Amino acid sequence: LEKEPSRRYASASAMGADLRRFEEDRPILTRRVGPLARGIKWARRHKAASAAMASVLLTLFLATALLGSVSASRRQLAQARQEDAETRLRRAREQLVYRDFRKPELVQADLDQAETLGADPRRLLMLRALAAISGPDKNAPIALLQEAIELEPAPRSNRNC
Repeated sequence: LEKEPSRRYASASAMGADLRRFEEDRPILTRRVGPLARGIKWARRHKAASAAMASVLLTLFLATALLGSVSASRRQLAQARQEDAETRLRRAREQLVYRDFRKPELVQADLDQAETLGADPRRLLMLRALAAISGPDKNAPIALLQEAIELEPAPRSNRNC
């Protein structure tokens, strides 16, 4: 059926063999089939194996999507906890600095909750020291501030100067 003799079937038996291959969804010899068509034909011939491969791929896709969702949820939860801790520290600071530092009991619950939520330990210690100023133990604020200083990162030496 081709114009060029080199592209025609050499014999009727070769054409019959290609027709049988076509009926069996196997690649024919005269016209090369692309990888996608070859894959589709293979899947039609091997239904159980292709179904198993499809289910494995679907399972991997769903597992990846689920892990991504869980990871995103954890990040959002951690961010929400951090924001809540920051809000509590800010509220405690405003109470102690702008309203009345002589009432540390008003900020104790916020400071405790901020610590539970994982607030910055240095800021937490400094606010606890500020709250302890009006308390009976005059050494408590100093001890808390020294603790905060110990938590600060060591200054880097500048060798270029």
